Amino acid sequence: MWKSLSSLFKKDCRMMASGKFFLVALGSLLLYTLFINLGYLNFMGDNANIYNVYLYNPAGTYTQVSPLIHL
Repeated sequence: MWKSLSSLFKKDCRMMASGKFFLVALGSLLLYTLFINLGYLNFMGDNANIYNVYLYNPAGTYTQVSPLIHL
C-alpha cells in the first residue's frame, strides 16, 4: 500500500513540475505581494483609514486610549 501511495505522490509531483504549477503559484504570490506593498498602499495615501481599531469597553474601565482608537 505504501509503495503505491508513494509512487502516486511522485507521479503527482512530476506532473505539477512539468505543468509549471509551482512557478505559476510563486509568480502569483509575488505579483500580489508587489501590488499590495507598492501599488495599493501608495495609491490610498496617508489619510486613508485602512486599519481601523475599535475598542469595545462597556464597563468604562479604560480611561485613557490612543486617539487612533475609535470608541
